[in-house]
Amino acid sequence: MAITDKKTGVWGLDQTYNKINQGSIWQYVGENKLFTWGQNEQGELGHNNTTDYSSPTQIPGTNWGIISRGAARGSWHMLASKSDGTLWAWGQDYNGSLGQNSHVDYSSPVQVGTDTTWPTSGVGKLTCKRSIGSIKTDGTLWMWGYNNVGQLAQNDVAHRSSPAQIPGTTWKDIGGAGDDSVVAIKTDGTLWSWGNNDHGTLGQNNANPATLSSPVQVGSDTTWSAVSKGGNVFGLATKTDGTLWSWGDNEENNSTGVLGQNNRTTYSSPVQVGGTDWATGADKIAASDRAAIVIKADGTIYSWGGGQSGQLGHGSETQRSSPTQIGSASTWDTIAAGEAHFIATKTDGTVWTWGTGGYGRLGRSSPGDNPSIVPVELPGTDWGTAQVAGSKRSGMAIKAK
Repeated sequence: MAITDKKTGVWGLDQTYNKINQGSIWQYVGENKLFTWGQNEQGELGHNNTTDYSSPTQIPGTNWGIISRGAARGSWHMLASKSDGTLWAWGQDYNGSLGQNSHVDYSSPVQVGTDTTWPTSGVGKLTCKRSIGSIKTDGTLWMWGYNNVGQLAQNDVAHRSSPAQIPGTTWKDIGGAGDDSVVAIKTDGTLWSWGNNDHGTLGQNNANPATLSSPVQVGSDTTWSAVSKGGNVFGLATKTDGTLWSWGDNEENNSTGVLGQNNRTTYSSPVQVGGTDWATGADKIAASDRAAIVIKADGTIYSWGGGQSGQLGHGSETQRSSPTQIGSASTWDTIAAGEAHFIATKTDGTVWTWGTGGYGRLGRSSPGDNPSIVPVELPGTDWGTAQVAGSKRSGMAIKAK
C-alpha cells in the first residue's frame, strides 16, 4: 500500500507513518540530493577533485539521509548516511577518520564498512571533527579517527581507522566542546563527556585529570536534550525545560564572552545562559571556533562571542558576551556552524549564510575573501526542508525537494 502525493511521488508505509507523526503526510521529501561548497583542498567536497566551489554543487547520487555536523579546525573531511542505512566518507583520512581501515584520502564518497544500521534521519547522530562519532539505529555509539587524548573513549590513546564501539545501547545525541573534547547525551537525559579536559572543557567541575579516556557523567541531571557540535574549548547544551547551559574557556582565541555570561570568567561546570525559552532540538544549537548561535522556541535567533568577520550576524564585528538577537525574523528553523561561518535555514525552506568569507565557503558564487556581517540568502528557492551542516571552510546541504 502507498499514498500518492498530491503533487509528485509515492509514499511508502514507513514514510506515511513518519509523516502522520509529524502532523502531515503531504510534504513530499523527494530524492534528497546532497550539495557541497567551499574549500576543497583535500577533496572534502566529494567531487572527485580538489577544486574549490563557490556555489552549491551536487554530489552524484540521491537518497542521502543525514550529514555530519561539526566545525573542527583540523577537519578536512565529511560524512553522510544514505536512506538505506549505509555510511559514506570522503576527504582527508586524518589518522583513520574516513573509517576505511587505512590512511588513504578520497575525493569522492566511499562507504564505511558494510553495515546498514547507521542513522538515516534526525540530527545529533553523526558528528565530524578530528575524531568521528555516530549513533546507530540500535542506540550504540561508535567512534574512530584521532585519539591523542582518549577522545574515542576506548580507555587508551590509540588511533582507530575503523569504527569502535563505546559501551552502552542508550546513546541519543553526540557533539563536542572542542577538537578533542566529546560530549554526549543518553536516552535517560544524562550528559557524559570524555577527551581533553583543558580549561574544564568537559564540564566536570575541574580540569584535573587533564584528559578522560572513557565516558564520565556530567553532574546528576537527567533533563539534557541536545549538545552543540562545534566549539573550540567550550561546550553548549540545552535541557528539556528550555534552558541553555555553557561551560569551558571564556577567553580563548579572541572569543571573549563565548559562554554568554556577560563576563570573562571560565567555568568548569555548566552554567545557565539566561532565559527558559530556548529551542531544545539538536539542530537549534551551534558553535563555531569563537562564537555560539542558538534558536529560541519562538523562531528568533541569538548569537554571542567573537564577532570577527561578522560571524555573529549583527552587521558589525563587535564582540558580544551575552545573547543578542540577530535581526527581527522569527522564522529561523535550523542552524549549523563552520570554523568561523554559519549556515541556517528558515521555515520557508530558504538557506542563509554569514561570517568569514574565502574559498567560497558562504556559497554565493564569490570565491574571494568577502565576509558577510549579516545573514544573506543562498541562491535558489527550492531547498525545501533542507538539512545543513558546516565544516572547516565549507558547507553542505541536503535538498529535500
